[in-house]
Amino acid sequence: GTVIYFEALRELALESSVAKLTSREADVLVRAERGPTTIKEYVKVADAIVNEASARVQWMLRDSNRGGKTATFFLSQPGQEGDAGEDNARAFFAFLPEFASYASLGPLGRTPSDEAQLPAPGTPLEIEAIIPIESADLFGLVVGDRLSAVPFWKEKVPYADVTITGIFERNNPDDAIWHMTDTVFAAATAESFRTVPFYLSEQSYMAVLGATFTDMDSTYVWLLDVDTGRLNAENAAQAFSGLRLLERRLSPVLFSYRQITSLDEAIDEYDRRLFFSKVPMFIVLVLIASVILYYVVTLSSLLVEQQRPE
Repeated sequence: GTVIYFEALRELALESSVAKLTSREADVLVRAERGPTTIKEYVKVADAIVNEASARVQWMLRDSNRGGKTATFFLSQPGQEGDAGEDNARAFFAFLPEFASYASLGPLGRTPSDEAQLPAPGTPLEIEAIIPIESADLFGLVVGDRLSAVPFWKEKVPYADVTITGIFERNNPDDAIWHMTDTVFAAATAESFRTVPFYLSEQSYMAVLGATFTDMDSTYVWLLDVDTGRLNAENAAQAFSGLRLLERRLSPVLFSYRQITSLDEAIDEYDRRLFFSKVPMFIVLVLIASVILYYVVTLSSLLVEQQRPE
């Protein structure tokens, strides 16, 4: 009975702790910064994160997504690049390989071309991008409009001349992938600035944008979509140690590494609640065991006295 009680208690306590988490809180976001923005540097980050995640937490994942974003640029209208940075308009470039599965372009939009040419030193980069409908409404933008993204650091190329080829809407705002864009991509400028995210293909991001702005850092992000249905009392400790070990192994080797999740805290809370829930049962067991032992000792003494003459 005690074994059955403790097993049921463990499962119920874990289920209660995990049930309090939203899907976004249970997922694991890992991010790291790396510069310059090249395939070679990106692969270093990707190999470290993918290898460690596969070894530590792969067993409890449903899926994973990745993406990247640049440092923040000043934003201006074409021809007003000299005034960039004097207002609160900002921009950044980003890529999401699985983007097409989670968003839809408006009827006049199209995906950006991957055939942009590298500019000569001193001339602007001409590149195409798509933007979210929220930013289009905020700035009054339509398909075909152009904006200038001006780096705040010193570069050989003065700015990027961005042509908007499409405006997209999210198919489902609750999809896990938007946790990555809302929590990491837009976090730096969400409160104080009006921001336009320019979304490119991964190829244009690396081969064109990264090759043009050679001193530009990027933030690379992985969204590890946790299947909480795979967690139980038997493997909760493994999940907790895997998450903590993932952070300990990657923090020293990746610059500005950050791991965002509430799952490890929920499991830790589950352990504490389980301990204090067990205490009353342990007290009852001690009392029962004491009574039994007292009864056995007393009965044995009586039997010994009864049989002593023989």
